[in-house]
Amino acid sequence: MTRKLYWEDPHLTRCEARVIERVQDGGRVRIVLDATVFYPESGGQPADRGTINGMPVGTVIMEGGRIVHIVDGDVREDTVVCAVDPRVRRDHMQQHTGQHILSQAILRRLGAGTESLHIGAEVSTIDIPVKVLDEETVQALEDDANEVVFRDVAVETYEVAALDESYRKQTDIQGPIRIVSIAGFDKTPCGGTHCVRTGEVGPIRIINTFKKGSLWRVVFVCGMRALVHARRQGRAMHALSVLLNTPPEEVVSTVEGLARAVRERERELSDTRDELATCILATLAPTGDGTGVRTVAYEAHDADSARRLAQATLVREHLVGIFGAPTDKGATVFVAASPDSGVHAATILQPAMEALGGRGGGNAGMASGSGPDAGALRDALEASVRAVKEEG
Repeated sequence: MTRKLYWEDPHLTRCEARVIERVQDGGRVRIVLDATVFYPESGGQPADRGTINGMPVGTVIMEGGRIVHIVDGDVREDTVVCAVDPRVRRDHMQQHTGQHILSQAILRRLGAGTESLHIGAEVSTIDIPVKVLDEETVQALEDDANEVVFRDVAVETYEVAALDESYRKQTDIQGPIRIVSIAGFDKTPCGGTHCVRTGEVGPIRIINTFKKGSLWRVVFVCGMRALVHARRQGRAMHALSVLLNTPPEEVVSTVEGLARAVRERERELSDTRDELATCILATLAPTGDGTGVRTVAYEAHDADSARRLAQATLVREHLVGIFGAPTDKGATVFVAASPDSGVHAATILQPAMEALGGRGGGNAGMASGSGPDAGALRDALEASVRAVKEEG
């Protein structure tokens, strides 16, 4: 069995070890050692990164109770030097210890246990069974967690034969169970790497929360990640403040005002485009004498204009409108038939789709479809015009 040096001293990032198993796997080699400083991926915590005899370690996994180092290269020596990236190790220690603190804070304040944990490359998440998680509660949880950090209490590990109800979570592990204990605050079974004092965790910041099925997902960062996140947000806020020529504390209200103005302009533009479509249609199809069905075919500038022309057709009398427009993927066609025209729009659309090499559908009043052959758009419109005449 491999000696787990990362348990004995989480700050240890270098060791010598003897190879006890070696299997070549293409351009990689799978190595089992008699001792290792490399933490294997497990329990929601990623594996350590680093090198073995200078060769990069792609990942480290648990396989049949063994710790397997997958090395990108050929390691032939029987004695090797393992070197873990100290920045990655510290980051994982900060995130995992911070998660223990945050999970206990959630349990104490909300009575909710942690259902799952994931430590990602940029952010970490925990899922909790609560119905509501508002901003005020999130801030209180942050305060609770950071108070434990500021107290800089000891984080210790030990083994027990069995668990009682005093532990934050239970486990199915048989035999000696490794416990991570945060003095006076939390104790739970865990096999990860952790800081030795809470002060090493650094700030704990909840950066997002959202509903995930029946659970709430809490997205958080600790330590250096929290500092990087704060810097990124600070730079973004400063840039917005300069761009909007407003103090940082007024950026949100300023953007809200701009968003309202944009929505209002969008409504006005939509109304204007509807009016323009009505005017274009009046030019293309002047009011008739009330007898016979008139047909209008027109190639619009874009799909939205074609759609609006089709909608305007529906309120005219004895009129069938066939409108097309080029798109990024070919061309689109809209067919509209006024209720008194006696023409079925979906039927009229089919010849246009055959010309475009596409598909479409709709009902008696409105139908639309698209095809990849934009060069055939004029032929498509003419094909539908002929269909109206044949149906009539």
